[in-house]
Amino acid sequence: MTTDTAARTRTTKAAKSAPQAIAKATKATRATATPTRKPAAKADTAKAMPHTIRSRLASGKRTIVGDVTGPRVYSYIRFSSEKQASGTSIERQSEYAAEWAAAKGLTLDTTLTMYDLGLSAWKGEHLEKGALGGFIKAIEKGRIAPGSVLIVESLDRLSRDKVNKAQELFLRIINAGVCIVTASDNKEYSAESIGGSNGGIELIISLTIMIRANEESSTKSDRVQRALRTRCQQWIAGKWRGNIRAGRDPSWVTWTGSGFELKEASVQALRAMIQLYGQGYGPRRITEMLDDQGITLPWGLSQQTRFYEIMRNRTLLGERALEVMGETFVLPGYYPAVLTVEQFDHLQLMLSGRSRRGGGVKGEIPPLFTGMRMCMCGHCKWAMAGQNMADKRFDDGSYPDFARRINCSGSSKPDGCRTSLSTSVVPIEHAIMAYCSDQGNLDAMRASGAGKSTISARIAKARTERTKLEAQAGNLTAALAGGKSSRFVMAELEKLEKRLDALNGEIMAMQREYTALSQSDAAANADAWLALIGSATALDYDARMQVRGLVADTFESVIIFIDGFGHGAPGYVDIELKSRQGVLRWLRVDRSTGEWVQGHDIDMLALPVEA
Repeated sequence: MTTDTAARTRTTKAAKSAPQAIAKATKATRATATPTRKPAAKADTAKAMPHTIRSRLASGKRTIVGDVTGPRVYSYIRFSSEKQASGTSIERQSEYAAEWAAAKGLTLDTTLTMYDLGLSAWKGEHLEKGALGGFIKAIEKGRIAPGSVLIVESLDRLSRDKVNKAQELFLRIINAGVCIVTASDNKEYSAESIGGSNGGIELIISLTIMIRANEESSTKSDRVQRALRTRCQQWIAGKWRGNIRAGRDPSWVTWTGSGFELKEASVQALRAMIQLYGQGYGPRRITEMLDDQGITLPWGLSQQTRFYEIMRNRTLLGERALEVMGETFVLPGYYPAVLTVEQFDHLQLMLSGRSRRGGGVKGEIPPLFTGMRMCMCGHCKWAMAGQNMADKRFDDGSYPDFARRINCSGSSKPDGCRTSLSTSVVPIEHAIMAYCSDQGNLDAMRASGAGKSTISARIAKARTERTKLEAQAGNLTAALAGGKSSRFVMAELEKLEKRLDALNGEIMAMQREYTALSQSDAAANADAWLALIGSATALDYDARMQVRGLVADTFESVIIFIDGFGHGAPGYVDIELKSRQGVLRWLRVDRSTGEWVQGHDIDMLALPVEA
């Protein structure tokens, strides 16, 4: 393997082996402008308008207002579902707005008719991420001329929130000099009318409409929530199977009418992404690599925050969690599973940072052990840091050994490390990789059987405690059901539930740890290390990322004494290796020659005491 820069390509082998059956992503062209809308025949408008609304929403376009000169008429249409949009309200309001503007001698801004389809006015979604929210911001920025008019079907299209919030929105609009006109009853609300002699009556009418709208939405929401809770209870009891239409389903499943099925292309992309993450790559780099292979990622996974959110979500196991009326329902087997329990647990272990692969590796040469919160200075416990001296590179782009350095980050701190030395990291890397290429060394460090048996015993103990607590909770619940309610019983039940939640979390963590020990066979295989030494030494990006993963799976910590333990060996670097099972081993590396010896060859009793 050459060290030429071009040879150190970052195209991962895992990405190359990803399923080629996945078609190249085709990016849909999104609408960037709203077509001028004119009053049309009923049949045409009723058919065309919902599609136009969907196109605008799909585009994600939220900048809806430009600078204008003089008052204009604007139309706002909101539906909380596409079913509502399929009626004649759109056509009726469009015609009304055109006629009203013509009668008043004002211009109807047909390029700015605003639509919020599928956004709830009761939850305030149309203000947070809809067109109306953009319109309000435009008013506040002075981009809507005073004297302009906003036409809506009814005041409940503006808000179904609590009356104080609905009224605040209503007054914010009219106090800015924008008149609100309702097409359903031809009423006009303005700062002048509210402030006039009949203003009290006008305000009461508007408040009555807002109160009624909120009560209707509240009643409907309560009815829907109760029905949803019943469905969840029936699902858990095994009495019903179907599609609970609440919230968004994962982007890698589709409803067939009788059940959910996995989208094969999306699932293959998801698994390829998890595989690359396990090798140490971060979300941004994974996205680039899969995109180069023409692999389309499931919706949202290209966003780093969404990536971690989805990777932690138990929908990968097929579960669905719904919070209904303050209660969380977990529906096992609701979706087809993407991962097994063991695979999911291993993924959580990586995400939790225990494997500390450092997915955010930067630079062209991934470090093998720094940057993972595990490599520290033995003299002061500050993190060790790597440095590549780019100005010392050869003409072919490769680095001389002395140009790749490691030093204590605490040496630059006030009252920091007494050791201001830096040294080449190359002999340290070589010593650790060579040590791990011996199966006997790995077996001695892992002691995996004892580790797994210990964890297994802890899990069994925790499960026994959980069974007892569940029995106690059941007795208290039965007492409450029998009418023996008291503050003491309620307090005890609440205490038991908190302990049960904590205990379940502990059991899950131990199960992940047990899974990690069971699935880290590659790290315990000396052949895996041996196969990578040459490429990693030649600075191959992919090989170094794989070694980085092996280091993270094998060691809990790598402590470096840059001038020997106790500052007593200036020509040497002493390394304390602590395995994930807590076994300690020492290496001593000659900084000049790169030769190294194991701890049992060092007279440990003769080492100076570290101050």
